[in-house]
Amino acid sequence: MPTKKRRVALTVDDDLNKLLEDLSVLMKKPKSSIITELLVDVTPMLIDLKNALELAEQKKDIKSTLARMTVLANTQALEMNNDVLNQFSLLESQDD
Repeated sequence: MPTKKRRVALTVDDDLNKLLEDLSVLMKKPKSSIITELLVDVTPMLIDLKNALELAEQKKDIKSTLARMTVLANTQALEMNNDVLNQFSLLESQDD
């Protein structure tokens, strides 16, 4: 059954394409799935960025939006670090 989701054509440089190909093999996922998951993960930050740009365009104060973006980015970085550490722990336990 065809999807109702919109397609987006992307052009990437060779280095990024190679990285995506390597990740695709290692993660056993299509490149498009990896890109989509990354975009879904950063959607809250993209929404805040859009809101900040709209406020700036209207000459309004964007400090609270920027502060929220910073907190969200720091929280997500902490979660990613924890995920990576957990993955390494799982790999190490499999080696034993």
